[in-house]
Amino acid sequence: MEEEVQNNIIEEIENPLEDVIFDRLGNIFTFDFPKRNLKVRIDQIRQDRYTGADVRIEYLKPLQFQSHHIFQSKMNIDQASGQNGKSSVVKTCHNRADDLSYEEWDAIVEYVCVSVLESFREDELAPAINLRELPEARDEGMLVTPLFPDREISMIFGEGGTGKSILALWIAGLISEGFEFDWIAAKKKNVLYLDYETSEDEFKRRGDTLSKGMGLDLPYENIWYRRYNEPLIDMVENMREEIHRNNIGFGIIDSAGYACPEPENSKETNKFFKAMRTFPQVTWLVIAHTSKENTAKKTPFGSVFWWNGARSIWEIKKSQEQNDDNINSVLHHRKVNNGKLQKPIGFGLKFIPGAVMVNNSNITEIENYTQVRSRMQEIYGFLAQSRDKKTLNEIIHELELEPNKSNSVRASMSRNDELQHFGNGLWGIKGRKYESEGPIVNTKNPMGW
Repeated sequence: MEEEVQNNIIEEIENPLEDVIFDRLGNIFTFDFPKRNLKVRIDQIRQDRYTGADVRIEYLKPLQFQSHHIFQSKMNIDQASGQNGKSSVVKTCHNRADDLSYEEWDAIVEYVCVSVLESFREDELAPAINLRELPEARDEGMLVTPLFPDREISMIFGEGGTGKSILALWIAGLISEGFEFDWIAAKKKNVLYLDYETSEDEFKRRGDTLSKGMGLDLPYENIWYRRYNEPLIDMVENMREEIHRNNIGFGIIDSAGYACPEPENSKETNKFFKAMRTFPQVTWLVIAHTSKENTAKKTPFGSVFWWNGARSIWEIKKSQEQNDDNINSVLHHRKVNNGKLQKPIGFGLKFIPGAVMVNNSNITEIENYTQVRSRMQEIYGFLAQSRDKKTLNEIIHELELEPNKSNSVRASMSRNDELQHFGNGLWGIKGRKYESEGPIVNTKNPMGW
């Protein structure tokens, strides 16, 4: 009997609502009721015990001496009663906007909830498709040749201070302008930069200097910037509107560790990638820091699913001498799902007053520097963890270094200000007090090798 009464109420009000405008953008649902001067928005849908969502109801045109706002709160769209049930929403709306009867409010809320649930569940109930009936697969090619495949998720990871963010913004500039050089080329698309690390002022400064370094009279035109503090998975619907409004084709997330609240948690990492895959028209670049392990082979910080989730992964390493205005970096292609690994690519960042110029760098010189630097990091880590001083042979054996390079290793160690030669062939950390110390020898003129 109750169901029959409810249906009668809906039928009575259906005619005035014939011109309702229902629109869906991802999981954002909007309803315009021109004959009732109402606008309803449903988003942030989540499924637990009940199907919850955020609901906002407002006037299309505010009445005299009134604002647009009527109601905004969380609601269980599949629960009739209770604190966040439909009946409580109806009651609140009628109290605030009694130009509509209680019955009208009841029918409108019911109509909205049923429409959202039906549309939302269509995705889950969609039948499987026979492989033969699928349309021919399209090869989207490369968005940035040779770095990123189009409409896929790629990643650049590396240690702090390697120029990841600057390089990412420069690549964003390439894409926004559709620039092509003999060593790198980009399709032209609008860009969305989601910043978790810096500030709007810093981003603006970097963008201005990079665009000047490209020879542009004006700053980049087709890049949209958003500063985020909340986890990415909580901002999906906000992102969806941004992407739709500005026709975004390339997105940068800087950086993964802040965009994902628990990067070492596989469940949270999977949620992160699932959120990005709700935008199949967008090519994503994720900026990530390196893992904490003191090993030669680095991986992105956090769960192994960071490695598994990205389709193409590049590691960045840099060389920069003290007081040098230049940063020379190499991108090493560590992973690709389709195709072959690319050759390393060298980037040179030259900082001049008011501008930053990016050019193709000599990889051999950078590789030699970074190899030495990486080797010294390993040696320092080994000696820092050791209670006793170590001989050169012990260091080479423990770190599995090439014995025939002992002279170059010794020379590099002698130039390192953090290491010290103690005589008798023993090495350790400069300034550390060991239990039995021999005479300290000048590191620039070591003896006893």
